[in-house]
Amino acid sequence: MNEEEEKEHYKFELKVQQSTAKIEDQKETTTGSPTPEIPSTRTETETKTRDEKTKSSCTAQYRDPIHWFGFLVPSALRSSQTIFVRAVEEDIPEILRLDMELKQVEINVRRTRKQISKLSNQQFRKTSKVKEHGASSSFEA
Repeated sequence: MNEEEEKEHYKFELKVQQSTAKIEDQKETTTGSPTPEIPSTRTETETKTRDEKTKSSCTAQYRDPIHWFGFLVPSALRSSQTIFVRAVEEDIPEILRLDMELKQVEINVRRTRKQISKLSNQQFRKTSKVKEHGASSSFEA
């Protein structure tokens, strides 16, 4: 068995264990007593070593959280997941990029307003000096 087949086999076994656990839980709630456990053909150490190997290989692989809801998930849930993933991967980075651009434009606007204010103050000083100079010269004559 190659590594891919082992992963698939492990995933299948996990799903079977989860479904049997759900069935046992349902039986407990309906009957009130737990069902007897079926003895395993594997020894405990074999199961632990095999589980450790497959867990380490599966943790590196992406695990889709939609499988938390079982095998047959509603199409609305799948479409919601698709829309959410698209928003996270495309829309949010675009919004952040636009926000950065907007902040840069705001900075440029503030700089420009400051320059305009400085230029208008300089112009006002020049005109007031000219008026003062012109007024003082008219008194001299």
